Amino acid sequence: PGIHTLDSFPLPRHWTRVRGMDPGYAQDPACTLFAACDEAENLYVTDELWFDNVLARDQGIEIVAKGGGPFDWTVCGPDKARRNDETGKSTEDLYREAGVTGILTADNRINPSIDLLLDYLRVDTERVHPLTGNLGSPRLFIFSDRCPNLVREMSGWRWGQKGKPRPGNDH
Repeated sequence: PGIHTLDSFPLPRHWTRVRGMDPGYAQDPACTLFAACDEAENLYVTDELWFDNVLARDQGIEIVAKGGGPFDWTVCGPDKARRNDETGKSTEDLYREAGVTGILTADNRINPSIDLLLDYLRVDTERVHPLTGNLGSPRLFIFSDRCPNLVREMSGWRWGQKGKPRPGNDH
């Protein structure tokens, strides 16, 4: 945490804004992460929403209300296409009805995602830290005062058998 967590600060308007959404409901809560990317391609996870037993349409309303945009892109796991048996509507349909627009489908392959995350977490001895100006910096920073669930989940992430991550703590 001491390497990747920061206290929040106002973001420059010109930074790229993104959202990542992981749909869910009860056994597997839903999560939306809000992030921004600076000119040096550092990624700052700036805010989160955590939903447990909240309907997709209501999640969408809260996502829109959280603001922080406009967003350059929004990605959501492939689960967004899952349809409700009674209404026939998908999670994406319900998000869109609530005002969440421009949703792209995330690549849910585990190994490429882990490789990308590890690259962003790795401290590069030649990289200049965006806040201190010192050499030796990762590319991923998390606003710990606004993203406690993400910090908790990442701190609890463990490897299981055969080089695969253990289930849970996987938003």
